[in-house]
Amino acid sequence: MPGRRHYGVGAPLAGHWSIQLRLLQLGWPMALSFGLEHAAFGVASVFAGWLGAAPLAAYQIVLNVMSVIYMLAIGLAVATGVRVGNAAGRGDPVGMARAGWVGIGLVALLMLGLMPLLHGLRNWLVAGYTSEPAVAALAVAGLAVAVWLLLVDASQGVATGALRGMADLWAVAAIQLASFWGIAIPACYLLAFNANYGILGLLFGLFLGLAAACILLVWRFWHLTGRQRAAEQLCGRGG
Repeated sequence: MPGRRHYGVGAPLAGHWSIQLRLLQLGWPMALSFGLEHAAFGVASVFAGWLGAAPLAAYQIVLNVMSVIYMLAIGLAVATGVRVGNAAGRGDPVGMARAGWVGIGLVALLMLGLMPLLHGLRNWLVAGYTSEPAVAALAVAGLAVAVWLLLVDASQGVATGALRGMADLWAVAAIQLASFWGIAIPACYLLAFNANYGILGLLFGLFLGLAAACILLVWRFWHLTGRQRAAEQLCGRGG
């Protein structure tokens, strides 16, 4: 490798403990954040199992379709986090704001564009999974809710990536704790069982929690980037 000596490839890992500590400080809240979100979806799947075999099958079909489409949001979230992190590293608050808003705007436009397509093709999509009429009917109805669920889920995912790029990790974990476990899971239970909406209740409950997460995460990003731009302007006037 040309330049291996210049870049220290193969050199002793001097100071690596401080680097590992920093990585742990960044990693723990991110791991907690992932755990809170995935555990909430897992509990909702348990609720679907309590509803019966057909509702559980239909719920898994809806989640599988959503997961495939959500891969687009994951790519945008990672790219947004990298671009925001690069801007943060060079001390560019305007660049941070631009990168974050571009990512959030792109994913919102992408999901809005896919909504009519997914809604129109939902019967065809479900037919690829099952020929059982009871399961198919529930899954088709569930996908009508899932198009809205994807919009807020993808938007909160990219907003999360933008905040991670700014290393604002504990705030993300706190917002997801409140949104998924303070709103989504109780709403899922109440709507699915107390209000007897079945899997539609589960999806509506998840929508409420994800919408709350989306609003709070976007607000958090707007607040932080606005505060950093104001600080830079103040420093510029002072200089």
